[in-house]
Amino acid sequence: MSAPFDCELLESRTFLSAGPVPQLGPEVQVPFISVEARRTAPQLAPASLNGLTFTRVITKGTHSLPGKGTYKVVYSKTSEKFETSVGDYGGSYTYKVTGKNTATIASDNSVFGKLTVTLTFTSSTTGTFHIAGASGTQDGTFTV
Repeated sequence: MSAPFDCELLESRTFLSAGPVPQLGPEVQVPFISVEARRTAPQLAPASLNGLTFTRVITKGTHSLPGKGTYKVVYSKTSEKFETSVGDYGGSYTYKVTGKNTATIASDNSVFGKLTVTLTFTSSTTGTFHIAGASGTQDGTFTV
C-alpha cells in the first residue's frame, strides 16, 4: 500500500538511551511524518499608502522641524500626493516597503523640501516614524 503523500527527510537526529534499543525487523515499517514549522512575522507595512491618513504625534524635532505637536498626513487615493493638517502644504512622495514592518517615504513638499520618512510598524495601524532632511529631523509615533 502506498502512502497518499510524499515524505521528505528534513533532519536526522541520533538519540542516546540508557536502556536497550528495540530492534525492528525489515517487515516492520514505522511511519514518520516530519512537519517543518515555520514561524513568520506578519506583514505589517501596507503595500500602498493610497487613501490612508496617518496621525503623527511628535516626540522630538530639530532645526526647523517642530519638536512637539500632532498633525495628520492624508495620502491621495489615486496619486502619489499628500496633504497635511498643519499649514497649507502638501507635496509628492514615493513609498517603498523595506521589510515586514518597515517602509520608507521619499517626499518633496512645499515647506520643508526633500525629506526621508522611515516608518516602523508595531501593528498594522501603529508605529514610530523618523524624518530626516536638510531642514532637520523629527521623531514620533503614528496611527493609521
